[in-house]
Amino acid sequence: MQPYLALLTLLLPGACTTPHTPAATSKAIYRYRVNLRRPDHDRLRVEVQVPPTRQRQVVFVMPKSVPGIYGALNFGRYVTELTALGPDNEPLSVTRQDTNSWVIADARRLRRLTYSVADTWDQFHHVAGEAGTLYRSAGSAYQPDSAYVLNYNTFVGYLEGHARPYEVRFTRPAGYYGASHRPPQPLNDSVDVVRAPSYRALVDAPVLYARPDTAWLQLGQTKVQVALYATTQRHYAPTLARSLKPLLEAQRAYLGGRLPVDSYAFLVYHAQGRPGSYLGDGLEHSQSTLCLLESPGLADLGPFLRRLTTHEFFHIVTPLNIHSREIESYDFRQPTFSAHLWLYEGLTEYATVHMAIRQRLQTLPEFVAGLESKARDMRQFDNTLALTELSRLVLTRPDQYYNFYLKGALFNLCLDVRLRELSGGTMGTQELVRRLARRYGPSRPFADEELFDVITALTYPAMRGFFRAYLEQGQPLPLAETLAKVGLRYEEKTATISIMAQLTPAQRALRRAWIGQ
Repeated sequence: MQPYLALLTLLLPGACTTPHTPAATSKAIYRYRVNLRRPDHDRLRVEVQVPPTRQRQVVFVMPKSVPGIYGALNFGRYVTELTALGPDNEPLSVTRQDTNSWVIADARRLRRLTYSVADTWDQFHHVAGEAGTLYRSAGSAYQPDSAYVLNYNTFVGYLEGHARPYEVRFTRPAGYYGASHRPPQPLNDSVDVVRAPSYRALVDAPVLYARPDTAWLQLGQTKVQVALYATTQRHYAPTLARSLKPLLEAQRAYLGGRLPVDSYAFLVYHAQGRPGSYLGDGLEHSQSTLCLLESPGLADLGPFLRRLTTHEFFHIVTPLNIHSREIESYDFRQPTFSAHLWLYEGLTEYATVHMAIRQRLQTLPEFVAGLESKARDMRQFDNTLALTELSRLVLTRPDQYYNFYLKGALFNLCLDVRLRELSGGTMGTQELVRRLARRYGPSRPFADEELFDVITALTYPAMRGFFRAYLEQGQPLPLAETLAKVGLRYEEKTATISIMAQLTPAQRALRRAWIGQ
């Protein structure tokens, strides 16, 4: 997830875990029914046939939050009129336990749940002081005459301790198409179905339902869909796709020429705003990104979207291919957080800016200006707070979260230069990420407390002290020392960076290894 202009707001699927998951049968799944044709005052009626249980009572849960969102969103607050029904449609006793959970008695008789769900946002415009401006990319909007933005975590829940596959059937408006990396499949002229092996897999696949405006790109072995809903114009997705392709090709080259996914989807919702009004909110998933954008018009959408998608697209590496157990076994009800947001967000943001200079999409002065901006903006935050500690406390220190895109990115700059210095220019953060991805990958999480030792073993003994000093102890970053090694001068008092006119052979060699020029 990437905030922009302090208003712009990553999703690897989490899991509601259980000690034992019985083999799925035709009855042992969640079967949802959602009618998109007839929302009632911005509310959907939802019905779910639940898997059987042997427990006397069960708890139905809606998520408190979702991976990549570092705040309590409490999606249960949008749910009302929850009714539990037995085999003869008789009502069962339901007690609301808290905002996100309901206790259902006599659960062995439970067959179905019905409830009403409000949308989490209506129009995507920024209003000063408006609550809920951030994180709308994790929510849903119901606009039956134009588009539905659907995140399953807003209207689909689970029985605690009952992890099962999911089937969701949508009755859709005529002429609507559901774009997603897990696309709804038509059963007939009016009903689509989505199937997922788990709750985590379902939540990982948001849907944009609208009249079709899509385009496809081929990036090596990866097929990329661009699906657009715009409030002012249709048939603009091909133009948007052409605008994105050079950037995505540069990212593919930066990642070694091959992307770690076979398919990907960009789901873009665009609202026309006032002149000078720019608002973006993006949430990345393992094989898609949902982007909500407001700008004066579609003509300037391309550059605006490219900045947002660059960061989100790089999340196919972290945390998709490199992540901790806290992410792999995400607890939607009571999430706990990894110590390594410096990796998930800091390194992703650094890759975003480093790729631009490395692939010659920027000049050196432009690149330096971007680094200087981060160094200057970093001073607004508490830089005595260690990034590993902030990562664990992110729910209680949201005021410091944006520093992962500033100090976190600059730490990774220092890491990159240090690795290249120690390796004689042959290894930096790009190569480190590839080694970590080979060691772990999508289905093998790392233990939080072991990561620094693993990286040290993959690189150089000196790196353990580097991580201890600048990530675990919160010592000031060695920016002046690091930048001087590559021919840049950093003034601590003013947070300014300038390009040295004369470089030594060692500085020139290390700079070339670092940025390719």
